[in-house]
Amino acid sequence: MKSILWVLALTAATLFAHSTAALSEGRSVLAGRVVKVIDGDTIDVRLQSGLIRVRFHGVDAPENAQNHGKEATAALSLLVMDKDVQIEPFEQDRYDRLVGIVFIGELNVNSAAVRNGHAWAMRRYMRKADAVLVPL
Repeated sequence: MKSILWVLALTAATLFAHSTAALSEGRSVLAGRVVKVIDGDTIDVRLQSGLIRVRFHGVDAPENAQNHGKEATAALSLLVMDKDVQIEPFEQDRYDRLVGIVFIGELNVNSAAVRNGHAWAMRRYMRKADAVLVPL
C-alpha cells in the first residue's frame, strides 16, 4: 500500500508539466466528484447537473475480468475515488460515455494510469497533443 502511494506521489510530480495544458489554455472543463470507479479507464462522476460516466481519452486499460484488470481498477480507485476532478470533454462514445481527460488539480489522471503501468496509450484515438502518452 505504501509503495502504491509513493508511486502516485512520484507520478504527480513527474506529470506536472503535461497535466495543465487544457486548463491553462482555457478549454472548457466539467467539474465534479468521482463516485465510482468502473475499471482502469472508466469512472462515474457526479456533476452539479447529474451523474455521468467518463471514459479516459487516449488510453486503454484491461477489463476487470482480464489479467491485471482488478489491479488497474484498484490503483485508479486509490487515485480518484471521492476526489474532485475536472474533465476536458472530447466526445460521447457509442456506449453514451463522455470521453475526456480527467484532472485532479494539476495531475493528468489519464497520463498517470499509463505512467503507473495500469493502462497503455491508445494511438488509434490520439490527437497530436496526446503523443506524450506513448513514451510513458
